[in-house]
Amino acid sequence: MRYIGCAQQGCGGVELWISCSLPMTSTPDGNGYFQRSDATVLIAEPEVLVVKAVIGGIPTLFLVAHAPHRGHPQQDIVQWWQKLIDLLHKQPQGIRTILLCDANAGVNEHWPYTGDVFPQTLDAGGKELLRLLRTFDLCIPSTFADTHRGPSETWHSAKVTTGGNRNDYVILSRDIRNQCLDSYVDTSLDAGNQAIDHIAATVIIDWMPTTHRGRGLQHTWDRDKIRQADEATWEVFFSDWPSIPWDTDLTTHMAQIEDHLHKKLHDFFPRDGKKRRLSCLDDEICDLMTQKNRLKKVLCNSKLPMRTTSTMQRITELAKTRYVHHVD
Repeated sequence: MRYIGCAQQGCGGVELWISCSLPMTSTPDGNGYFQRSDATVLIAEPEVLVVKAVIGGIPTLFLVAHAPHRGHPQQDIVQWWQKLIDLLHKQPQGIRTILLCDANAGVNEHWPYTGDVFPQTLDAGGKELLRLLRTFDLCIPSTFADTHRGPSETWHSAKVTTGGNRNDYVILSRDIRNQCLDSYVDTSLDAGNQAIDHIAATVIIDWMPTTHRGRGLQHTWDRDKIRQADEATWEVFFSDWPSIPWDTDLTTHMAQIEDHLHKKLHDFFPRDGKKRRLSCLDDEICDLMTQKNRLKKVLCNSKLPMRTTSTMQRITELAKTRYVHHVD
């Protein structure tokens, strides 16, 4: 899932990506995944994005921010950080917070908010960043020796050959620092741009989820049918709507409306079944292949030491028989 604070006239632009295909939780009964209804976008601006999400049953406040670089007047830098602090004061307090920030700031050791790894000169942005850490009890894992490994520089000039800076940070609530398993700069990510100047700052956290939920019902619909729908169809489509009490919280309210809308789209504009491609295999073999894939999925989820050898042997024998029959 991709959340975006759009650029304005080519300036700014921030994004938050949360995987819907990687499991957030795992139990013997299967894996649990993030769903669209688990998140609400609170603020989406060119330089600041705020998303409240529930990850593994844990409410979490995600912020993505891009601070002004060191070439800006000090007054502008201070004002930007003050705006971010004021914004954070207005958000729910006491929940897990993760700030992903191109801070354009240097920090040194200020225990317990920052450690002694790769100390930098405390510049104007660094002083404001440190003020934010103290105000909201946050920390930077990449500055602690018991967490971080390898180089610390996340930015190198694409125009001149100079030493790099640590400008980019993953910032966390201080009460989950002990759950940080690893911190490093990931140089293996390739953005396909030879002039790339930023390197990804990475932190791995033992999330300790409290709630497990598997994949829900996936509603699908045909966009071509939506475009071709006439006025009478739309009148029936919007003839009923869920009655939601006004005191319902915003996240629940939007989730109920979204679920209802998706169900209606699924019912009114269903996708046609996929047509089977032309193949040299007949229906019986194709059905067996389908059964094999279904069994394989069940066995993988159950993690039992079972084998599908007999099924594969039967498929192979039938395929050979049908092939010989067609050749003859």
